[in-house]
Amino acid sequence: MRCGRPLRAGVMSRRFFRLAGMLAPLAREMVELMYEFEEPLVLDGTRLAQAFPAFRCTPHQEAVRETLEWFRRNREDR
Repeated sequence: MRCGRPLRAGVMSRRFFRLAGMLAPLAREMVELMYEFEEPLVLDGTRLAQAFPAFRCTPHQEAVRETLEWFRRNREDR
């Protein structure tokens, strides 16, 4: 709960997006992207490391913290 409020998670099925796609084009596009969320996605950074040897990944905790700080600084509802 580091973002300041409890997080809620849920599941939206392929059927939901098909039905919603009748009214919302963006939901229709999600049906085509569902495969990315139904199977594990394994990425290999070998070619990236070869092309950019000095590149270093940002640790997840640091990336989330910095992102939340940026959003807090740049909120539109000030």
